[in-house]
Amino acid sequence: MSMYRQLWLAMIVSMLLALGGSLLASMLSARGYLESQLSIKNTDNASALALSLSQ
Repeated sequence: MSMYRQLWLAMIVSMLLALGGSLLASMLSARGYLESQLSIKNTDNASALALSLSQ
């Protein structure tokens, strides 16, 4: 394999690794955000239910 092909292959592999890492980081960030929002919504729903039961 020529040096030119090795260089292109190394560039493609590094770009794919960067893309994969970026995608993983984005998905983990979105997951954390959604979990926190769901927790807040659950707390709000529990408070609303407790308020409606107390009246």
